[in-house]
Amino acid sequence: MRSATALIGSCVLLVVLCQASKAANYYVEARTGKDSNDGSVRAPLGSIRAALEKALPGDTIHVADGFYNERILPPGSGKAGAPIRIKGEGNSVWVSPFIEVPDERLKDRDAKSGLYTIGLSVPRKAILVQRFFKPILVDDANWSRYVMVDTDGPAPLVRVKNDTELKQVEGSYLEKDDELWIHVFPHADARPSEKSTDLKIITGEAVRIEPQIEYVAIENIHTMGTVHIRGKHCALRAVYAAPGHIRLEGEANLVEHCRIAHTNFRTAQRGYLWFEAGTGHGLFLWGKNNTVRRSEILHCWNGVASNSSIGAVADGLLIHGMPNHSWQPGYSTDLTLRNCVLYNAQDALYFNSSRNVHIENCTLFAGTLIQETPKEHEYGRRAARRGVNVLGGPYIFRNNLIVGYAWQVTGGWGVNKDSTWEKGSVFENNVIVPRRPGQEIQHTVGKEKRWMTLEQYAAEAAKDPGGNWAVVRNNIILKSRDDYDRILVGGAWKPETDTWDYRLKADKNPAVDAGVPVDFTEDLAGKPRKTGHAVDIGALEHHPAR
Repeated sequence: MRSATALIGSCVLLVVLCQASKAANYYVEARTGKDSNDGSVRAPLGSIRAALEKALPGDTIHVADGFYNERILPPGSGKAGAPIRIKGEGNSVWVSPFIEVPDERLKDRDAKSGLYTIGLSVPRKAILVQRFFKPILVDDANWSRYVMVDTDGPAPLVRVKNDTELKQVEGSYLEKDDELWIHVFPHADARPSEKSTDLKIITGEAVRIEPQIEYVAIENIHTMGTVHIRGKHCALRAVYAAPGHIRLEGEANLVEHCRIAHTNFRTAQRGYLWFEAGTGHGLFLWGKNNTVRRSEILHCWNGVASNSSIGAVADGLLIHGMPNHSWQPGYSTDLTLRNCVLYNAQDALYFNSSRNVHIENCTLFAGTLIQETPKEHEYGRRAARRGVNVLGGPYIFRNNLIVGYAWQVTGGWGVNKDSTWEKGSVFENNVIVPRRPGQEIQHTVGKEKRWMTLEQYAAEAAKDPGGNWAVVRNNIILKSRDDYDRILVGGAWKPETDTWDYRLKADKNPAVDAGVPVDFTEDLAGKPRKTGHAVDIGALEHHPAR
């Protein structure tokens, strides 16, 4: 019997090995490849499209550095445990359909401004893109490891017709004019490769996975334009979508170690700290049971829109540089945010009638880090209102650092809630930094919206046991500058300078519960704060300063 069992096991193993050995590798090279080749290392294909037509479940498509003027549109599916993989093998694999803008078109130069001028007829809603992107700093060097790098230096300066300011523009939607005038000013000290502007007009989606497609993985690709995932069990890893956004629909899809930037880019950096703005959402987190983790979204109008999503999970996101909202979900159900950092936005969280939302161990900061007054900038007037603005529920907020305080711009408040915040909501073990004393929470009583402290909120809740009141307990409110200086790295008036984020001090911090007694006892009822339960508050705490 043993020998028969062993023989059967050997046969099964042999079948598995035979199946594994059938997995093929196809190689794509934009410059030397031809679609008539067989796709081997010595005879690479010229397009990703040709490789996808050959690929079967378990196959891998290796894409070399270069520009691929096409859209990734998989015609077939992989299988569980044997996905079809599209893998960039260099640090400069660019995929998007585009129109080339040749440098020889740059002929006329204004003697006074030094600007070159060309006229182009382009499709409406096309995107103007330059190849070379400035390096973008992240708060934590180990936050995620992006393999896409700028190998040729910064972009030249560009000015669009009818704009009065000189701007460094890396992408812009063209919605009003069918003709675009481009003004180019190369850097005076640019290397030869940088004097070539390498301008391109993006004309369509970079990636589209249809609803019937399953088990496709895309890795280490730089896209310009929309990445649209409508299938199931698909994955994006180390995808740099800039300028552009990711639309994650379908079911059980995964986005990790990705970066989204400059969505519908309009306003460029003018020497001000951390401020660039777009006019669209960076990530559309829709569909069912989709997950995004260890990724960065920056310089979009809104960071994330999770309208009508079910079971979405965001774990380890860094979202910043939004003139509107970092996160704007509407009618989301079973949504989880954990270990996320949301800051440099008008509102960190803005929820519309969502249900069963968990926000845990996050840093939520409302305010823009720009060195302009509200009157000097169109987005400054909208900046820094609320750390959290919620309607609906129930919501579970635990172990978060919530800052409704603006630096050098108009201020905001801590938590704003409506009377529709339903029973079952919990708000505990959070550290809140309100802009003004007493503006800790806003609640609608009858038809009147009232600001109150958490203690006042608890007293009102006790009078109305049948009302829509949340359970509020064990939260710390920073009420004075001494509290700021004692608890937050960087103190009262500015974020910690090395990371540009409000962080909790690690040593002898009353807001940090590491399972040992602390000297700060204030909570909702004046009782000692619990120990051993909230090991960390916020997502970026205890990181060593650099």
